Amino acid sequence: MTFEMHYFGMDNLTLTETKILLWLADTIRENLTPSHRYEADITKLSERMGHQNVKYTELKTSVIRLASSETEIQAGSLVFTRRLFEKIDAPSGTAMLYFTLHPTVEVLFLRIARMFNSDEIDLLLKTRSIFTIKLYSLIRDRIWSGDVIPIDELRAMLGIADRYPRYANFKARILTPATEELRSHFGLTINLVEHKHGGDRVTEVQFNLARYASHVHLDVNRDQFYEEAKYQAEQLGINMTPALYDKWIQKGEYAFIVALDYVRSRIETIRLPVPYLTKLLDTEDYGQPLNGLQTDEYLLLRDFLDRFRETVSLTPLFVIEKEFHRFCAEAGLAERAGSLWVKASDKINKDINAFISMNRKKKHPRHTT
Repeated sequence: MTFEMHYFGMDNLTLTETKILLWLADTIRENLTPSHRYEADITKLSERMGHQNVKYTELKTSVIRLASSETEIQAGSLVFTRRLFEKIDAPSGTAMLYFTLHPTVEVLFLRIARMFNSDEIDLLLKTRSIFTIKLYSLIRDRIWSGDVIPIDELRAMLGIADRYPRYANFKARILTPATEELRSHFGLTINLVEHKHGGDRVTEVQFNLARYASHVHLDVNRDQFYEEAKYQAEQLGINMTPALYDKWIQKGEYAFIVALDYVRSRIETIRLPVPYLTKLLDTEDYGQPLNGLQTDEYLLLRDFLDRFRETVSLTPLFVIEKEFHRFCAEAGLAERAGSLWVKASDKINKDINAFISMNRKKKHPRHTT
């Protein structure tokens, strides 16, 4: 199955068409309705794509052409086709679109929306190559750091199984431009380790991935994190409304998860968990904010930082990094240590320095934090 068929259910999409589908997924996510009816303003797509002049006529034509296309839907072992839009109204002389989706097609768009948050889609809409979008989609969905992928399989995953049979051309035309664009715009470094078997021919590549600390917000789909946080709150008997979540998450995902875990460990003695958690987040010092990690990674960082909470002496950063890698290995997360350090090193360093400063200012030796 080609890349487009796997993700969008259609063959041979152009760069513009792929961007339109990403934009529609973001639009549907923000305006999800039981009626499956939506409206969209093409000028907003043009602006998000970075056009200096609004090109809504050209984009509108592309959307209308796509609307009549059939998309392949997979539901378990069942495969069937549907029109992309059940109905579409595109009044002449305006940039507005009014369209209705079949529920199964709506699910396809929501799957795309769960892969990327709005910030990621903003960046994807400005990419210059369709292969940048394809490679990033695979990394967000199917390729993990450390995975070794046969070259033929990678070509198929990118939807170009019959093109660039020589690896040197495949690398120069597809992989290098895409990885460079992902590094410069998405803060994602992709180190491809080439594997050769039976001679000089490259037969596999290993993906080693890391995200710059300045781009960690791209690592978390906010909708998905909200659903996970809501589930964890429910385990404590907390009905976490969107308004309550917005209030708590202002302290950062790290603070929220660590505070939630603190409440969980003392839930039998806490009568009113909602005001208790609110006060805890308002009064407890969780240090430098950090977003963009998984729940177990936040708790790992909490446990690592606790080891330095009483320190009064400076420790070189390279020593802390070495200790962090060892700590991750002991926790069974050695394979994630490198990328975790890239994302969290700034917080770790600043929090430890804050511990040192606070402890040195203590007036009473027996005083504890």
